[in-house]
Amino acid sequence: MKDSKMAVFEVMAAGRRALRASVIGMSVMACVPMLGAPVAAQNLGLVDNSGFSPQDVLRLLKGWGYPGDLKSDPSYPRIAGKIEGLNYEIYFYGCKNAQANCRDYQFFTTFTFRQPVPLEKINEWNDKKRWAFASTDGKGEVRLKMDVDPDGSDLAQGFESNFNIWKSVLISFKNHIGG
Repeated sequence: MKDSKMAVFEVMAAGRRALRASVIGMSVMACVPMLGAPVAAQNLGLVDNSGFSPQDVLRLLKGWGYPGDLKSDPSYPRIAGKIEGLNYEIYFYGCKNAQANCRDYQFFTTFTFRQPVPLEKINEWNDKKRWAFASTDGKGEVRLKMDVDPDGSDLAQGFESNFNIWKSVLISFKNHIGG
């Protein structure tokens, strides 16, 4: 089951990677100053074919004042944390082993409501926003995901930029759906 989910994720992510790769370089440089970077990132080196570790990402988060917990999962290591009281997770994909040499990551959160959020509200978000994708189960659970392929970027600087985008997107989405 996890292998089929991974295959679907990789196909979906590949299409979005191409678009994001060309846009992120230009857009992030313009957005980061407006988002207020937490602190200067330390240089952890370029992300290349050897990948990166979730421990490095967790160390960055903690250094910026965002504590998190590394969750062990044989297939997908993840970090669980909070931003302004909102729970989120970072899933790591393409890892050569359970805790290292990961190739990409995904920011993820779930909102649960008593009443389903109208699909029109979810579609409005997806039509107007570009960095994160929303979906719903139609029963009150709404998910928000943002895929990142850091290949060729400095891990600390690239992650800092993407984390700032995620913070902004997460809060904007919460306001959009009335969470």
